Amino acid sequence: SPNMEDPALRIRIKIHQTPNKFVQALVLPMTHKNISLKSLIPFVQKKMALIDQSSQTFPALSKTIVELAPDKSVLVLGNSTTVRSFDSYTSLVINKHLSVLTNRGVSGIEGLIATAMGASDGMKTNHLTPITLVLGDISAMHDLNSLLSLKNLKAHLVIIVANDFGGGIFKLLNLANIDQAMEMMTTPHDCQLAPIAESMGIKCCSISSQKDLAKKYPEAIQESMATSRPILLEFMINPQENLALYNQLKTIKI
Repeated sequence: SPNMEDPALRIRIKIHQTPNKFVQALVLPMTHKNISLKSLIPFVQKKMALIDQSSQTFPALSKTIVELAPDKSVLVLGNSTTVRSFDSYTSLVINKHLSVLTNRGVSGIEGLIATAMGASDGMKTNHLTPITLVLGDISAMHDLNSLLSLKNLKAHLVIIVANDFGGGIFKLLNLANIDQAMEMMTTPHDCQLAPIAESMGIKCCSISSQKDLAKKYPEAIQESMATSRPILLEFMINPQENLALYNQLKTIKI
């Protein structure tokens, strides 16, 4: 893009080029460094193995959903750690077509449940299209009033709330000397979202392991498709395990 999007004035090099030509220009130097897609496979496999060993982490969540989401379905991704986790991890063996929707406003946090509801309304022309919304706990709290509308919504919609009890992305940034500010930055809480949604008449389930998610998510998709009713799954993130996994993933090099 020719537009200046650098309010902090930190960019020193700007490349004005279409994405495909930019990638093509990288082929020659990558070849000289003996880097190929085939050489990346062990690198990816090591990361996948670490993720599979974890249970209550964001990478475990995104990997499971990417692998189990129905082909030609729609993913609505929340902001912060959620969208970054989905953007970072892929599959070496599964190839499917997924439509991905995200919000990027001031912070992209508000109205994510409403966005998924709007997507379901737009997909009514194709009544066989399932929609999966994955968002964080703080994002869900910013849109609690949409739960009231979900009660009467007819849609093939599964909502997955990743609950790490308060804006855990700031713990992943490796920022120094911010212990005093961390409580305000991470908006800590002790709330669970599933009981709140259940009190509004929405079918819910709390999930505390990657294995349980791999079982309950496909079941929720099938039930929502059969009943045309939204279902909410709350995936509990262990902040300590999540941080430890991200630190381990950083140690794997090509």
